[in-house]
Amino acid sequence: MNKMGYRKKPLPPYGKELLKQRTPSEIWLFLGPGAWRYAKSCYSYGKVVLVMPEDKSPEDFNWPVQNVSLLIFDLHNNATDEIFLKKLAWVFIRLRC
Repeated sequence: MNKMGYRKKPLPPYGKELLKQRTPSEIWLFLGPGAWRYAKSCYSYGKVVLVMPEDKSPEDFNWPVQNVSLLIFDLHNNATDEIFLKKLAWVFIRLRC
């Protein structure tokens, strides 16, 4: 809990690795089936990555994505749920990305 009594939100997967680096110029965000596999592969090649777990909401995380280019890779075979994409967009709009 922080000083205001709110629960601190965790970073998304690979968020801790991101914070250990100097500010990147771009971050690759993977969502959907295979997101973990693609992120792990790209991370091993030096890319700065994050994963949006399928069983979570974008609002569940503290996103360290301010002042960088964010590339979103949607790995779903079909169109991603519109409500989910609106939540994701709203989280990033609030961060003023």
